[in-house]
Amino acid sequence: PYNENRRNSRRTVEGESRRRGSENASLDYGKVDTNYRSGIYTYDTDPRSMIYGDGHGHGPHGNIGRIILIVLIALIFVLCIKQFACGGIFPAQEEEQSAETSSATTEATTTSSAATGGTQTITISAVGDCTLGADINFPSDTNFNAVYEDTDDTYFFSNVSDILSKDQLTICNFEGTLSTRGQRAQKTFAFRGDPSYANILSEGSVEAASVANNHSFDYGTEAYEDTKTNLENAGITTFGFDRVNTFTSGDIKIGLYGINALNSYDDALSLMQSDVAELQGQGCNLIIGMFHWGTEGTHDVDTDQVKLAHAAVDAGTNLVLGAHPHVIQGVEYYNGSYIAYSLGNFCFGGNDNPAEYQTMIFQQTFTFRNGQLVIDDTTKSQMDVVPCSVSSISTRNVFQPTPLTGDEATSVLTNLNTYSSKLSGDGVSFATTLNGDSAAVDVSTVGDAAASSNTNAATSGSNVSNSAANSTKSGSNVSSTNSTSSAGASSSKASGQ
Repeated sequence: PYNENRRNSRRTVEGESRRRGSENASLDYGKVDTNYRSGIYTYDTDPRSMIYGDGHGHGPHGNIGRIILIVLIALIFVLCIKQFACGGIFPAQEEEQSAETSSATTEATTTSSAATGGTQTITISAVGDCTLGADINFPSDTNFNAVYEDTDDTYFFSNVSDILSKDQLTICNFEGTLSTRGQRAQKTFAFRGDPSYANILSEGSVEAASVANNHSFDYGTEAYEDTKTNLENAGITTFGFDRVNTFTSGDIKIGLYGINALNSYDDALSLMQSDVAELQGQGCNLIIGMFHWGTEGTHDVDTDQVKLAHAAVDAGTNLVLGAHPHVIQGVEYYNGSYIAYSLGNFCFGGNDNPAEYQTMIFQQTFTFRNGQLVIDDTTKSQMDVVPCSVSSISTRNVFQPTPLTGDEATSVLTNLNTYSSKLSGDGVSFATTLNGDSAAVDVSTVGDAAASSNTNAATSGSNVSNSAANSTKSGSNVSSTNSTSSAGASSSKASGQ
């Protein structure tokens, strides 16, 4: 029927000359003139023919095919230009694939570095007594709690946080309790702070705290347990008494232990040896011990301090730190390790007008090669101190430790050198002029590191987490674990009274 209608619709265009192979069309609306075999025929446009053509390869059907072909050619041309001149057809996808390739390359490099060990450095900072709170008998208008009410968590370490944030680990001696529970012990001074004060340390870029001292149980066992929990919840790695702990930075696993040596030298020695052995068994690359020892208010180191410090180094401790005297004491280099006998007070709420305002930040950078601690003439020079005051003003303690400059800094360094010179071992000396905030150790005063290499140094860890190395604390990937030492479990509470 369709072809029949088409034939019936044909008519000759009036006044038009006809000849084979020529075309002269005069079209009215709705009519099409076309060649067909031997002559020129015209037909009225059927609506269906606009879609299907005339059945002989002519009309709209043929045009659509040509249009589609032209569109395809144009599309291919555009895509070729985009591919070769504009960075690809799917650039986002290619970027993702590129990122995946880069990531795979980085992983391969990291894995290779971990397998071969490579070289890595870790900077440790250590500060002295931090008491975040007060005794109930202290003046309510000038004590630590009153200052906190007028400030915030960031105030107390604001003058030193830039220094501490540049290392991989900052350690302090936490002296007191952070709890609302427990009864006050019958003693001259008992320190308590609000549990929220734990954030002061984390805001100040402190990552670890020893809780092994004579104020840990000022409000009993419940408050002691609360203190550890509150510090840990604030991101502070705690250790001491019956608990060793580890802190991981990059590929380096750092072992931490704390000893309260005020009651018995023999008990302290036994617990220290047990703690060091346990941390070595955990595969620590570096072991640090913090001791609570000595006599309050004196710059002189006693015999038990020296004996215990040397025993700790001989057992495998790579850095010995001390607290309790509330004043700074000398620094010694023994058998490949530094010993800072007393770091003094730091952020100390235990006294609003202490007898001595001088304090310091002790810093040492450790180098590891293939997971092993390097001890040589170069690495022994990687230690310095930052002379500080416990307060940002000189008239009273406002609990804001502050780096010193000029004559005040020189005074701290000169005194430290004097205290160190009295030590029976290799007491070290520091430059009395600052390089930036700190004063470097005078290597000429340090013993022969190669000859005194610590053969009992911490062993290389086989189960060390693989994360980004040599990064500052703001980007470091760190973790901590803790375990209980059976040797210290029975005596921990007694040692803390």
